[in-house]
Amino acid sequence: PGNADADDGAQDMDVEAAPKCRMPNVDVAEAHAIAREIDSVEGFYAKKMELEVEIPKDTIVCKYDERQMKRVFNNLIGNVIRHNPEGTEVKIVMELSQKGSGDAPKDTDKVPDTIEIRVADTGPLIEEEVKEHLFEPFHAGEESRNNRGGSGLGLSVAKKIAQLHGGDLEYREQLTEGYKGFVLTIPCK
Repeated sequence: PGNADADDGAQDMDVEAAPKCRMPNVDVAEAHAIAREIDSVEGFYAKKMELEVEIPKDTIVCKYDERQMKRVFNNLIGNVIRHNPEGTEVKIVMELSQKGSGDAPKDTDKVPDTIEIRVADTGPLIEEEVKEHLFEPFHAGEESRNNRGGSGLGLSVAKKIAQLHGGDLEYREQLTEGYKGFVLTIPCK
């Protein structure tokens, strides 16, 4: 554990092999799995960041490669630590969606179509020139690579992993009032 693993997790990733990853059914709504990822990243508590986790109580099972998704979480959480000041508030929120559900109550007997996981924080917004190339490899900028320990691969690898699982990763401002962050979507099949 530590920032080397959280940095980008791309050292040994074979993107071509990723679609053949072992994808067992995994209960993605276990709060302790996400908490374990946070605890594995040094610096979170040292920076006195406040954490709020919102995960549905229902058991939701999706297929994904646990090792690859761990890389995604480590990258997202590592970025929160590296690029935000002490005392930043952090929210990790998971929501389920079903096609055509709209505002209607969700039927717990139905399998959701998508799981959306938001890793959001109250830190400063990402600069426009950085935002334009956020998911491109090696485009973290010299300041990040030289001063904050990043290589510029983390977000591009995380997005590729999400896409190989049939989902996506995107950056959004104003996820909720005062929060910006990353939204990971994973389809349930």
